[in-house]
Amino acid sequence: MKKTVLAVFVLMIWTAGFSQTLLFKFGTPFRRSDLDVRWNLPSNSLPTSVWSFRMLPNRFSKETISNVMALCSMTDKERTRNDTNWLIFETQDHTRRLGFFFPLGSIEYQTPEIYSPTNLIQAVPSEAELRRLAPGFLAKLGIRMADIDRQENGEPDIRVFDSQIMFSVNHAIITNTVYRGIRFRRKVEGLSFTGGGSGGDCEVRFGDHGRVVMMSLSWRMIERYKHYPTASPEMLTGWIRQGKAVLNMLPGDIPGIDWNAVKSLTLEKAQLCCYAGEPSDWLVPFVALVATIDFGDRSLDVEIDCPIADQSKIKDVKP
Repeated sequence: MKKTVLAVFVLMIWTAGFSQTLLFKFGTPFRRSDLDVRWNLPSNSLPTSVWSFRMLPNRFSKETISNVMALCSMTDKERTRNDTNWLIFETQDHTRRLGFFFPLGSIEYQTPEIYSPTNLIQAVPSEAELRRLAPGFLAKLGIRMADIDRQENGEPDIRVFDSQIMFSVNHAIITNTVYRGIRFRRKVEGLSFTGGGSGGDCEVRFGDHGRVVMMSLSWRMIERYKHYPTASPEMLTGWIRQGKAVLNMLPGDIPGIDWNAVKSLTLEKAQLCCYAGEPSDWLVPFVALVATIDFGDRSLDVEIDCPIADQSKIKDVKP
């Protein structure tokens, strides 16, 4: 019931109107009109133009739905809802539930965690096994490896993680890996996707003997919308000074930045990204800038996220 109410609320937000204005829902805003912003970026760091995108529902193919049902050990007999927005399966004992929510292109699957010193989880796939199996697994979800975000070395950026629990049995400690999982996000025409649960990220956990014990995916259809020139370095500098950029996460031991004490901000590296809000139908480009803050007696490396599209000009309306 709660998920249904949330879905209706989300759909009401989407129908409220179109806006491509980039309003970050993350990071810390800052502003200083006389900030000394220095550019130390290679001349080819930024493209001459960028696209904004529209995100659309994803009803998933029959093959993908069948694959996910098999991965989650669900059958048609367990289907409880099938309409325009939802396809839901649930076991009779209500312990396992698989839901497809088409407007967000989402798949959610959860199983209860049941383990004890006498019922240890066994044969959880290793990190090497997950990396080897990832391409085939993603194909079953209808996702191409070419659409996964990349590391600096060009390899797919698939993060592997695990969870362990310790038991004390007869004064001895038993450590049991209860699951090992993968996380990844998509790349849209060279832009790293930002916006959890908005249409471009996934987490899957594998437990006892490699069975899927949790899946959370949001992967919407995307189409080009408008084509903009990128802002010039002078315009980006102005936006940073005017408070249109945000400071991304700081190390845990640094409470914040006193911008009045900053001597200069040097931009060292740029990565193009796109932001989908929480959620939005619009995917808007921005640039993540690796920067060095100089305080005079010390320096600090940070990430500054800033709009990149010069929305006062439109190059093309159609792809």
